[in-house]
Amino acid sequence: MMNDNFMQSTLNFAFDHKIRYELTSAMNSDTPSGSSAYHRSIVINLNWYDQQQLPFVVAHETAHVLCSHRGISYFCDSSNSATEAEANRTAVDILVPMYFEDIDPEDANYHAFLDSFHIGESMADYSIDTIDDFYHGNLELL
Repeated sequence: MMNDNFMQSTLNFAFDHKIRYELTSAMNSDTPSGSSAYHRSIVINLNWYDQQQLPFVVAHETAHVLCSHRGISYFCDSSNSATEAEANRTAVDILVPMYFEDIDPEDANYHAFLDSFHIGESMADYSIDTIDDFYHGNLELL
């Protein structure tokens, strides 16, 4: 399954950035994953109701740590808070190079990217800009 590869890639990204992770199947399907920047750790709920979204969830929780967000953060892809918005943008920054590394620019499709990870349409404009930056060599790699 394609998202299994992205799941592993996002976990590797976290590990490479010295972020510990715990994968658990002990939570309910509606319990969000979480993170602690202070402890440089994330906990990922493998029972999440939207399995296609898990790579985005890992990237999002990793983003909370990389952005040094205070306190304990829980996954919420539809929040209007500045912290969650920054984590969503940073998650897109993490996923775009992984997703598009073997895709020619003329075949790049932001809809396919968003659909692949069940990322909300509210992230479309940012994703388009990030994809464009990736292909033009302007994406700052984390």
